Amino acid sequence: MILVIGKNDKRGFSLLEFLLVITILATIFSLSIPLFKNNFNNLRLSNSTQDLVFLIRYLHSSAVMQNKTLCLNFDAQERKISPVSKNKSEFTIFNDRFAKIYQMPEDIYFESNCLYACFYPDGSADKLNLFIKKDDKSIFKIETISMSGDVKISKIN
Repeated sequence: MILVIGKNDKRGFSLLEFLLVITILATIFSLSIPLFKNNFNNLRLSNSTQDLVFLIRYLHSSAVMQNKTLCLNFDAQERKISPVSKNKSEFTIFNDRFAKIYQMPEDIYFESNCLYACFYPDGSADKLNLFIKKDDKSIFKIETISMSGDVKISKIN
């Protein structure tokens, strides 16, 4: 039997080096998760706003093409926005390929200046101020211009 002294052929990492790397990675992940969560929430708010703008523009163009008055009904308690067709003083649900009842995601709310916003066959529209919000810090404003029916989006804060 031969005993070799002074030659220590170690390969790999020590437990201390491994734990140090794991600690550094855990710290980086714990700092970045709130940023990803905040970005995800802002993305949901932005997507909801874009979906509503699409619905408003679609109803505006459909009112002109179909020569009828189409409206949006805002139900803040149920958190849904419904496209409706207006015939004299009656409102009926307007279901179309793209015009569906829009249910807001669970943590996104809206406020409107009116119960109904109508789009007319001549291309005009009711004045609409619609605020889409996640909290008091993240708010989008959608507004229609009465004479042309154009839609403007602005971010508040």
